[in-house]
Amino acid sequence: MSTLNDHLLKLMDQSPLSNQVYYYGCPRDLLQGRSLKHDPNMKTKYSFVMGKEDFDNQIKPFFVLVGKSSHREIFYDYDNEQYRLMEKGWWIKLVQHYDANNKTNEEVSIKLITTTSPPTIEQVRKRVIPLEQVKRETGEEFVRLRQILERCDGIVLDVSRERYQHKESDATLVVDKVLFENGETFIVFSFKGHYSFSESETITNCEIFKPCRSKIVEYLSRNNKTLYSKLIEQGKVDAKLQYESLSLNEFENIDENETILSQVFNFGCNNERRREIEYEKQHYIELNKKLPEKEQYSEQYIKFICRSILVNGITYVEEDFDFD
Repeated sequence: MSTLNDHLLKLMDQSPLSNQVYYYGCPRDLLQGRSLKHDPNMKTKYSFVMGKEDFDNQIKPFFVLVGKSSHREIFYDYDNEQYRLMEKGWWIKLVQHYDANNKTNEEVSIKLITTTSPPTIEQVRKRVIPLEQVKRETGEEFVRLRQILERCDGIVLDVSRERYQHKESDATLVVDKVLFENGETFIVFSFKGHYSFSESETITNCEIFKPCRSKIVEYLSRNNKTLYSKLIEQGKVDAKLQYESLSLNEFENIDENETILSQVFNFGCNNERRREIEYEKQHYIELNKKLPEKEQYSEQYIKFICRSILVNGITYVEEDFDFD
């Protein structure tokens, strides 16, 4: 009898694979041209955090902004104590891309990651399938994939992404600003590329490149410590690294309470939810005009409602409220 692992491997075998080996090296080595210079089949990869001032002064001058986008990632894990996908190196997510007109392009990403111990080298096998094809196909492997998407609770991450290209090499830098489903935020920078950087580069202070987790692993470290501990035990997360975590407010070096609303209105990919947020905001402003001062809704409460809508969608509308 075929196992879930067999079905997933069959899905991977049906399409050309992105089978790339990544070396996790400090950007200092990458920028000095020392990492993997003799192996074009490998790429250096490094995820890190840093403050906005360091980013603007130490990184941006060497890169060109090539694109901005917004999307939602929903990660799924098989709901079975005997078989957890993430524990076995499987990372399955539904990705919802949004264009300027708020039209959605949905695809399923299947990734199998094999790491060494310690996890300095990882081999990645990846396949991306349009969601419509996943719904249409009748093979047992697609049936099992649909069961994962339909029966498992998803972990929702809203992502605002900037992509940069290095001026003198094939290296790319991706900056992801993330809103977790519980309302917390996170920023992660990711280098990818072959070694070739100009030797004239002066970015040699590795202390500003503070290592961090990937988006989903950062979420698990905060909200599913049992699974996160197992990933460490199995060598899928390097326990020796001193991981840093940075919120969007910490990145901007701005007080958390001062920027919640600006984050809500400038972050995220769902225009419908933005309209709902604006509606609710005006709702409470109008209500406060009618209420005695002691009974008015606080600014903090209104911020909480707006942020909750962004994460979870609208939950109610008072029918007797006259917006006009």
